[in-house]
Amino acid sequence: MEKESDLEKPAQLRAVIVGAGIAGLMAAHAFERAGIDYILLEKHEELTPQLGGGIALCPGTLRILSQLGMLERVLKLGMPICPQVQIYDEGEKRVDAPEMSLYKEWLGSEFWFIRRTDLLRELHAHLGHGQRVMLGKTVKRVQQSGCGVRVECDDGSVHGGDFVLGTDGTHSVVREAIWKQGREEEGTAVSRDESGKSIPIYFHFHLV
Repeated sequence: MEKESDLEKPAQLRAVIVGAGIAGLMAAHAFERAGIDYILLEKHEELTPQLGGGIALCPGTLRILSQLGMLERVLKLGMPICPQVQIYDEGEKRVDAPEMSLYKEWLGSEFWFIRRTDLLRELHAHLGHGQRVMLGKTVKRVQQSGCGVRVECDDGSVHGGDFVLGTDGTHSVVREAIWKQGREEEGTAVSRDESGKSIPIYFHFHLV
């Protein structure tokens, strides 16, 4: 557990990333390239739990992987998505059937199909500072102070930084902390009803 003195604003910019999924690990790679210190907190005891299945990587995501120097390795783990994908509204009415092969012409790359666990494993394996990924850290509270942010975990550990990046999924603790602060601050435009809004999306595959 970090001491209270560790919670003081560090000389180097420091991020606390919550959630070691695809977004969290890619953010860690970006921070390393930018020279930003970070710590990554993940609630699961293992980095690649058997959650989710295959995912489709969009051309924009492939460009980011290229910028991170990881594209060739990731492409070897998957395959191009089928030429045509049919999308249904809540599993009943077909709303679109795009020709996936056209995306390479339009955007410079195809959609790429890969197992989620394989991508997570690859992202973690090539971090320059993999020891900064801490497993079994369930965040229960996020607080903001004059010297940065304070992130508390249910095991009693406390982690400080200049800012927190919430990549902890649908039921995000970080998102709820932001809504809570917004509701409490005077003059806020955030209502209680707005904080619970979500947008249902129905696809037969997962785009990243």
